[in-house]
Amino acid sequence: MKRTVLFVMALCLGLNLMAQEKEPFCCVKQGAELKYVTTDAKGNETGTSTTKVTAAAGSDGNYNIAMTITLYVNGNQMFNPMNVTTTVTDGNASVALGGGAAIEMTTDVPLIPARLAVGLELGTGSIVMNMGGIKTTQEIHTHKVVGREQLTTPAGTFDCYIVEQTYTAKMAFIKAKGSQKVWYARGIGNVKTETYDKRGKLSTQQILVSATGL
Repeated sequence: MKRTVLFVMALCLGLNLMAQEKEPFCCVKQGAELKYVTTDAKGNETGTSTTKVTAAAGSDGNYNIAMTITLYVNGNQMFNPMNVTTTVTDGNASVALGGGAAIEMTTDVPLIPARLAVGLELGTGSIVMNMGGIKTTQEIHTHKVVGREQLTTPAGTFDCYIVEQTYTAKMAFIKAKGSQKVWYARGIGNVKTETYDKRGKLSTQQILVSATGL
């Protein structure tokens, strides 16, 4: 169960941060589908996820986007697909995260602004997730753009901003500190996510392996 919770948390942390400039840091192409593979520190696959844009309308920095996210472990679907609604107004995005039958999530972490620059300090906040009756709370302590990189994955080559955050997580009586780096590309969203424990050791990695319908 702990591995499953970490898998979902890594997904949701990456999902929470989106933005808009010439093109948003999320996908606005209706019918597009993004597939991710998550691995542990040893490179062993722990799960996959697909994000499908079910509806998208708007232009010029103003969009309404509906997505569904489906999680799989060992090829088996977990819960019902999660529903995500993104509203982009004048370049600023807000995200509403629904859930499947057993996942609900709320957050007040500010979104990434339209224009990024290395060294830019971003806002902090908290993420609360309830999965099958297990409540997990994450407090984001630092949040910063730490670099740019042209990143190649099985899905293609992308120009990315790298955003790093540190956090404290609490699940029942378990507390943990860690950090995460997310690589964001315009028109896609998160391309790669790495999660580290309190010692800075890699815990999980998520990679975009296919992108269709763009």
